[in-house]
Amino acid sequence: GQLAARLANAIAGIATIKSFTREHDELDRLSADSTGYCEANARAIRISSAFIPLIRMAILAGFLATLIVGGLKTLDGSLNVGLYGVLVFLTQRLLWPLTGLAETVDLYERAMASTRRVLNLMDTPVQVSREGRLRPAQLSGHIHVEGLSFAYGDGRPVLQDIDFELHPGQTLALV
Repeated sequence: GQLAARLANAIAGIATIKSFTREHDELDRLSADSTGYCEANARAIRISSAFIPLIRMAILAGFLATLIVGGLKTLDGSLNVGLYGVLVFLTQRLLWPLTGLAETVDLYERAMASTRRVLNLMDTPVQVSREGRLRPAQLSGHIHVEGLSFAYGDGRPVLQDIDFELHPGQTLALV
């Protein structure tokens, strides 16, 4: 969701974030997204943790009612034993799908939490912050370089004995 996207962007753009010293701002954004994710997940868990036990208690109550009432009716002779056995079996067969319903509701709640996060991400406007941008300094004078040499580490030189002079407004590219 939004947390994963923001984290991926932060990792991919770490050099840019560091160059503009925006680490603290990015950390604040990640913390806010992480908190939102945790809250949505906590809501889904609360609903799930309340609903599934409630359904299981209803199943247990129905099964116990069948056992107790049917057992008492069988003992006093108003219900025969074969019918009582069928009644217990049918009660179990009819109530057991409610467990599947509870699991489906749990999946639905989790999916809705994920959907809300995705929709919130899609509704989030793209923000380009101009705050904290570096502006080029106003320079005067010129740059004069003689005998410039450069090598990466202990490798062979990639630039050797370069001379150049740059005046204000000029650009130089070394390719």
